[in-house]
Amino acid sequence: MSMENVVFSKFVMAGSRKYYLDVKKAKTGSLYLSIREVDMKEEEGKSDVKSESRRVLVFDNAIKDFTAAFTEVAARIPAKERAKREPEKAAF
Repeated sequence: MSMENVVFSKFVMAGSRKYYLDVKKAKTGSLYLSIREVDMKEEEGKSDVKSESRRVLVFDNAIKDFTAAFTEVAARIPAKERAKREPEKAAF
C-alpha cells in the first residue's frame, strides 16, 4: 500500500483485529478519512493465517456528520460495558 497520499495515520489493535485510520489526500486535493479493518484468523487444521480486510471511506463533505453520529453512538455504550472488554492498557 502506498503511503504517499497519507497525511496522518493512527493504528489501533483490538484482539485479532487491526484498525488503520488514515487521513488521505485525493488527487483533487481534498482530504478524506479511510478506516481499514484487518482481521487475522487462523484456519482450522492449518498453520496458515487468513487475513480479511474491509474499508470505509468518509469524504470531507461528510466528516462533520460522521463524527457527530459516531460520538453519539459511542456514548450509548456505558463505560462499565466498555471496561469489561477493554484490555488493561488502551491501544490508542
